Amino acid sequence: IDYNESSKSSWFARYSGDWEDIVTPAISQAGAHLTIQVTQFVLSNTRVISPTLVNEARFGYNGFHNQNATFLAFQTNVDAQAGLTLLNPIPSYAWGVPNVAISNGYTSFGDNIEGPYDNNDETFQGTDSLTWTHGAHTIKAGFEVRRDRYNQTGNTYIRGAYATQNQATGYGPADFALGYINSL
Repeated sequence: IDYNESSKSSWFARYSGDWEDIVTPAISQAGAHLTIQVTQFVLSNTRVISPTLVNEARFGYNGFHNQNATFLAFQTNVDAQAGLTLLNPIPSYAWGVPNVAISNGYTSFGDNIEGPYDNNDETFQGTDSLTWTHGAHTIKAGFEVRRDRYNQTGNTYIRGAYATQNQATGYGPADFALGYINSL
C-alpha cells in the first residue's frame, strides 16, 4: 500500500504471510505433522520537515513458526499410558509413540526419535533517520532498534527409544513381549 498523506508526508505498508499444514499419516495415525507459518509486515513514513530536512521512519516485523511433531501430538501421551517415565512429564508438543526396534530383521515402529521441534522466532525492527542538506553537503544520521526472539525447542529421544537384542529368549519379538529391553 502506498499512501500520500500530503505533499510533505508519504506512507508505505506491506504485509505477506504463508501458512502450510502437512500431515503424513502412518499406521494408526502415528505419522508426522508439520506446520509452517511465516508473517512479514513493514510500515514506513517519509516526512519533509523543511526544504533541507527529511525524516524517514520504519517499523518491521518478521515471524517464523515451524513445528515438526507427530500426528498424535497434543492428543495422546502414550508414554504415560504405558507407564514409561523416562521424562516426566513429557511436554504436550512431544506426545506420541516411543520408537521400538525389535531384532531379527523386524521393522521398527513408533515415532521418529529425531524431534519434535518447535520454533517460534520473531524479529521486531524500528529505524529512524534524519537527512539534512546544507549547501553542497548532506548529512544523514539515524538509529535502529531491533529485537530478535529465538524461541526454539528441539529434542532427540524425548519419547524414548527401546530396542531388543535376543538376550532372554534368543528371539526379538519374544523378548519384547516379555519386557526384556536391551537399551532405552
